[in-house]
Amino acid sequence: MGTRRFRYFSADNHWDNLWLPRGVWQDRLPARLKERGPKIVESERGTFWEWEGVLHRPAADGRDNAKYRKLLVERGVYAPEGSLAPTDPALLLDFLDASDIAGAVFFTAPVKWKVDDPELHAAMHVAYNDFVFEQTRVAPERLIVLPIVPTRDPVECMNEARRLTEMGFRALEMPIYDAGVPLFEKDWEPLWTLLEDAGVVLCAHIGELMGTPVPPSRRGAAAAHFASSPYVAAEPVAQMILSAIFERHPSLRFCFGESRVGWLPFYLSWLDRQVRNRDLDPDTQLSMLPSEYIKRNVLFTFEEDLIGAQLCGLEWTGQAAVSVWGGDYPHPQGLWGNQVEPMMDAMFAGIDPAIRQYVVHDHARAFFGAAVAEEAL
Repeated sequence: MGTRRFRYFSADNHWDNLWLPRGVWQDRLPARLKERGPKIVESERGTFWEWEGVLHRPAADGRDNAKYRKLLVERGVYAPEGSLAPTDPALLLDFLDASDIAGAVFFTAPVKWKVDDPELHAAMHVAYNDFVFEQTRVAPERLIVLPIVPTRDPVECMNEARRLTEMGFRALEMPIYDAGVPLFEKDWEPLWTLLEDAGVVLCAHIGELMGTPVPPSRRGAAAAHFASSPYVAAEPVAQMILSAIFERHPSLRFCFGESRVGWLPFYLSWLDRQVRNRDLDPDTQLSMLPSEYIKRNVLFTFEEDLIGAQLCGLEWTGQAAVSVWGGDYPHPQGLWGNQVEPMMDAMFAGIDPAIRQYVVHDHARAFFGAAVAEEAL
């Protein structure tokens, strides 16, 4: 009897509002917040999540279920009628097995929860995180669903992060674009210390301030927005590097989701140029070049990136040290289901198989500490 070795570890996927069951918040919010809290309603526009009396995001747990499952089925994903396959742990494990994926990291939706009531905003995070904990206990090494911390206030963020580490989470998501204080400020120092000491991976995802609308689909505005989206990772990562966060916290691990990676060699060299040509302030002296901190502490994920994958085969770029694959399941533009193998072969054509295995499986799995047992064949 042999042993199965998984081919992939997917470092970017999503538990979107779309696929969450209707009871996530109504079953967990305090009674005084239930009426204003998220609930699924049927409207003239279809099945939607509503909170604070406003329709916010579509929902699949209702009459629109078949419409949303159609894409899953077309790509060969098992999604029974009425199911919420992308957030159902049993169906997710079936998906991972069928896709030869050892484990997967799941972010929340890129568009976060715009909530006016501060009390409800905080309570929504707690309720969602409790739901994640309950659902993923069946396979925590394979289903790394990220709890999310509120970032309007560093103290509130720290309180929830401490609770999450005590619950045993090994990674969490921080919506950095909603941060009430810039990442380079000392207000966040207790958070970096907590995460480093607990060995918890800090994760962020491309996006923008919560509630920011996508530009309209006219005169190329929407297409220009999405064409530029990977580069929103550049400034926050630079802030963390150049404010010496990773100098002070050498064991802190940071994963940036869905940024793609073909642009990284230039970015690393440009960051290094800043410390060679500009004076850093006395509080942020670095003992290494910025690119070295990134190679030690930071990962960026990609789904389909022909340039980025090919750069992994060129040793001088350092690309393989900072790039990991994530299928972006279940987003339509992602690389998952029956599309994976043809595109993987195209992206890594001519690349050493050992490098491919490192980028699409080994590195992220080790980074997240996913000690997944290999399966006996």
